[in-house]
Parts: sequence; C-alpha cells; structure tokens
Amino acid sequence: MILFGYGLGFFLMRGFLGSVICYQLNKNAIKKRKKGQSLKEWFLYSRFRDVLPRLAVIWYFIVVAIHPLILVACVILTLADVSNEIGKWVALSAPIFDTVWLAVLYFMFWQVEPGYKHDRWIKKKRGMKK
Repeated sequence: MILFGYGLGFFLMRGFLGSVICYQLNKNAIKKRKKGQSLKEWFLYSRFRDVLPRLAVIWYFIVVAIHPLILVACVILTLADVSNEIGKWVALSAPIFDTVWLAVLYFMFWQVEPGYKHDRWIKKKRGMKK
C-alpha cells in the first residue's frame, strides 16, 4: 500500500510540475532544455528551477522523501516486534498524507475544464531575462 501510494504520488506530482513547465514555457524552450538531460537533472528538476515555484519543488521533494521514511519505519517496527496498533497507524499515515495533499492541490487549481488553473496561483513569466 505504501509503495502504491509512493508511485501514485510521485507521478501525480511530476505531472503537476510538468503542467507548470508547459504553462510557463513554449514547446521549443522545453525541447531545448530537455535535450541532453541526465537522469539526475530529470529527477531533481535542475534545468527548470527558474520556472517552477519554489514551494512546488520543495513539496515535490517532501512527497518523494516521506514514503521511503514511512516504509523504513514500518519495517523497523515489524522487526522490533512493536504492537500492531502502532504499525497500523504508521502504515496508514502514508495514504492519509497522500489524500490530504492531493485534495489540497486539486482544490487549489480546480477548474471546470480538464487540466489545472495555473494562473490562479502562478504568475506566468514572460520574455527573456536580461
């Protein structure tokens, strides 16, 4: 259950960040930045940090880090023979966390049409920096 939530959260957050990148840049600029991109740059969004909101990138890293920590905590609690009640609540913390942050993200950027309403919270950057 924790691994499923991890995969779901990871790809949903990456999808949201990808939509912000598409909102901020045109297709040609995205193509130029992605050319020659390493796996590390892809994972860390190092080529797109100037167009992504800082809070969104920080939240991405929180989502990426929280699930492995919960999984390790569950394994340690199982090996330490701690009561099942504590282990159950630690394991349930991952889906609760995912549900809350996905609901907040959904309601912040909700619109009737498919996709996100980015301009509600994110100012579009125009032109080149001097």
